[in-house]
Amino acid sequence: DLISAMEECDTNKLDNLKSLELTNNKLSYFSLRILNTKGYKDENKRNSLYYTILEIEEIVDDLRDICTYLRKTKLKADKNTIALIKECFDYFKKVNNLFNNFNTNTLFEFNKGAKELHNQILNRLQKTPKDSAVLTLLHGIMTKTMHISKEIHY
Repeated sequence: DLISAMEECDTNKLDNLKSLELTNNKLSYFSLRILNTKGYKDENKRNSLYYTILEIEEIVDDLRDICTYLRKTKLKADKNTIALIKECFDYFKKVNNLFNNFNTNTLFEFNKGAKELHNQILNRLQKTPKDSAVLTLLHGIMTKTMHISKEIHY
């Protein structure tokens, strides 16, 4: 929805996405509370799961901040910036797949591609100052996504 809101410059969609962040907060903190009070079946993985939930919550905060910034500035993001956001979302989906079906080779491939995307974002940041706020937040999202991939290795 963020992509379509950016492509269409639809501020109503941006506002709706911001409200979803509150729902994510409730679910995240509820999950953390359950981990703290009930634990996890594999106690060795509890801390990794806790960290992963925190990172996801922070990623959603960054997405909320992108929505807020775009809404406030009425900025139309560059097509290349939107393409980078799509790639970041693809990597986030790959982390989810890694979480559910861990494979060492897939992790190494993921990390290699994620580092390349991370560098593309940095390069784009230097070339497109008008999208610098969005790209900076996107850089943070990609960094957190890469941290999650390392954490799920257990």
